[in-house]
Order: sequence, then structure tokens, then C-alpha cells
Amino acid sequence: MNDYLHLYAHVEFVKGSQLGALYDLQGGRVRTVPLILESILKAFQMAPTQQVLKETFAGNETVFHRYTDFLLKEKWAFTTTKPQVFPAADLSWESPYAINSGIVSHDRLQPYDLPSALLELSDVGCRTLELQLHNYSLKEEDSAVWDQIGATLRQGEFRRGTLVLGVGQTAMPVVNPAEVDRLLHDWPRFGTVVLLGQEKDLNLKIGKRQYYLRCANTLMDYAKKTWELRPNVHFVGPAYFRESRVANPYFNRRLAIDSQGYFKNDLLYGGQETFGKIGQRTIKEVIIDPQFQQRWRANPDVISDTSSNPLRYCLRYDRAIEADAKDPTNWSFSWA
Repeated sequence: MNDYLHLYAHVEFVKGSQLGALYDLQGGRVRTVPLILESILKAFQMAPTQQVLKETFAGNETVFHRYTDFLLKEKWAFTTTKPQVFPAADLSWESPYAINSGIVSHDRLQPYDLPSALLELSDVGCRTLELQLHNYSLKEEDSAVWDQIGATLRQGEFRRGTLVLGVGQTAMPVVNPAEVDRLLHDWPRFGTVVLLGQEKDLNLKIGKRQYYLRCANTLMDYAKKTWELRPNVHFVGPAYFRESRVANPYFNRRLAIDSQGYFKNDLLYGGQETFGKIGQRTIKEVIIDPQFQQRWRANPDVISDTSSNPLRYCLRYDRAIEADAKDPTNWSFSWA
């Protein structure tokens, strides 16, 4: 018989140091497998199954069927007499957006020009915006300040927005979600609000907006709790897989502005480096700066903690990383 065994187009084999892994990018599955499977799969690509049985398995049908049954019955692969009809999937990653995520922190006591910063982010194509406001009053008589931000957002092209407020940011012991929602009545596409420093964890919805009340006092505390609750999350899908092969899926296409107006890779995990200041350097200049882009390009293959892990293209990467002092193209996870 001249039938060939082929992995489905949405299935990819990834090699690690001690194990390999099969990724089902369509079904959201991932499974570790013996490294020997790599050479077996290459043999199946080159020759019909009967030839593979004879040349690769030395005619041992028991071992041969152990592998083929696993691949076929668990729907990692299929057989065909016309392998040329099934070319390999395109694994290239491209994005039409110069920036995917913008994180902006603004303090009314130490202000920079927030409207200009938001419009600059929008102009470079930022899709999602996280806005952290400090020392903003929630009193009705101060609603004009919130209306001004809303007017700026209506001029922009952001697809999705998240607002983050906390006890220290509003100088109020308890933040009432209804009061916040009233102030956001004219904020387009801001569908998520995170309220920190609350008395208890609670999720609720007001209109079309989702509110997450959390006991954590800071965003870092909130992030740590999220890690504790979901430490082993795997993101198995075509977009995440393709991006991970060439870039860091957390830092890539991300820009942050701290409360002083300085540009960073991220406010939680972006390290101490800054790359200029809003009003003194344009966002367009920053995002093409090779120094700024270093974390964007720190993909799992160059992070020492993950480079040998066959699951490296589906792991979480919302963590701090630092470059090696001797070779800045190599990275490792850090505590800051």
C-alpha cells in the first residue's frame, strides 16, 4: 500500500531537550511525547507506511502500531495516498498593528499631557488600552475631568479599554462601582473596570460594563494572586504559537507610560529601563528603537528557563525577564 501518514495541518511537533510535544492548535490540546517521535514523523513524511515499517521499525509491527495507533486514534494524524495535496501550514507571524497594548498611568498631582499621550497611542494603532488613574476624585462636581478623558477617547481608535482604580488612587476607603460607572457613561469601549483595595473579591456587571472588585491593594498583588490561582495555564492556539516562535507573547507590541510620563516596556514587569518621556520623544520613535524592542524579541527560545521546554510555545509569559550581562540576546526570568 502507498498510504502516507501525515500530521494534520493544525498539529505541530516541538522539540525539547528531553521530551517533545504535540500541539493541536485547532483543538487546544498539547501533549508531551518521547523525542524519538521526531525522527519517526520525519520518516513518515518521506516514505509510505509500509516502507517506514520495514526501514525505520525493522518490520516490528508491535512497536510500529504502538506509534501509529496513538497518532491516528487520538487524531494527531491521518493517512492519505496523495500527500502532495496536503502542504505544511504557514507558521509565519505578522501583525498589522505597531502596538497591541498600551498601559498608561496618570497622576493628577504630577500630570503630563494625558490627552496628547492617548491620541499619540491611538495614532500608532494601539488596539487595547489599560488606563491607571491616580488621585482622581469620584465626586460628581469633578465629573468634568472624567468627561474630558471620555472626549479624548472618542477621538481615538482603541478597540477595548480597561480602567484600574484603587484605594490609594482615589483617596477613598471604599470605591462604589455605581459611582465609577456614572463617571464613565461617555467612555467608549471601556468595558472592564478593576477596583483594588476593596473589602472582598466580587465580580459584578453594571449595564454592559464588567467590574472586578479585589482585596489586593496593588496591581502587583493582584497579579501575584492570579498566578497563584492559575499557575499552569497553557495557551494552545495558532496565533499564540506563531507569535511565541518569534517574539515574547507578553511584551511584544506593548508600550507603557508611567505616572511620571516615562516610556517603559511594562509597568509591572518591564524592569527599571526607561526610553524617554512623553512630550520629549514621540511614541513612533520609541516603538522602533532597537533598545526598546529587545523585550519584544525575547521569545521563549532565548529565555534560559524555557528554551529547552517543549511546551515553551504555550506557556504564560507575564513575568519579569532580564538580559544576560555578557550576552544581551539571552534572557532569564527575574524577580523585578
